[in-house]
Amino acid sequence: MAGQLGLDPPTMNLCSGGPTVELEQALINSDAVAKCFNCSVSNAAILFVIYCSTRIPPSERIGVQDKLDTVLKQMRLFQENKGCLSNVLYPILLYVLVPDLPKRALVEVKPVLYVEDDMKTTETTVEDMSFTIAPNHWDFQEASWHDTCIQKSVIPGKICVIVLSVTNELAMKVCSESPGCNRNNQDHRFGNEQIDRITRFCIYLLDKVLAGNGFSGKILRLVS
Repeated sequence: MAGQLGLDPPTMNLCSGGPTVELEQALINSDAVAKCFNCSVSNAAILFVIYCSTRIPPSERIGVQDKLDTVLKQMRLFQENKGCLSNVLYPILLYVLVPDLPKRALVEVKPVLYVEDDMKTTETTVEDMSFTIAPNHWDFQEASWHDTCIQKSVIPGKICVIVLSVTNELAMKVCSESPGCNRNNQDHRFGNEQIDRITRFCIYLLDKVLAGNGFSGKILRLVS
């Protein structure tokens, strides 16, 4: 689905009232598009990308997140009351701060939907388009904090959406576990060896999540 702004349909002007009002209208507009596919963004979205203008004051940005949660809950309740909420997906929420948006909007919402295909299809395997990766820990030991790097939304056997985020603090932690690492390095600069280790750590986590959700041997597409 294309990104949606907080435009009032009759006038096609941005709703006045600030970022939370624009966000709510953008979600309503997104839901109107989703209805064309006999679904709702409240139960069929696997990912929301929320573009927020840098013109939104920092003190108001948390309100955008709260408003998104509130509106989605209201939409799910409405769908539940209609008996249309048999299978709810819990989407990844990705917020992106941008310098400007079309029409000088403060917020743009881009949902990614998963819609069940009612048509019966025959599954085929194309050998030269898949590969199998043997289990590989890439010299990393499993740790509970690894889960803090990942958001995921999984449609069993069909889609696995992963957002992997490594902050500067986590990158330092990854590098500090490397044999021979200089733990007295306080400038937080990463050389080629450190960048290589961080990259391998990201691949290790992606491989772990994919394998853990039954996607071993599938095509791995990395989007940076």
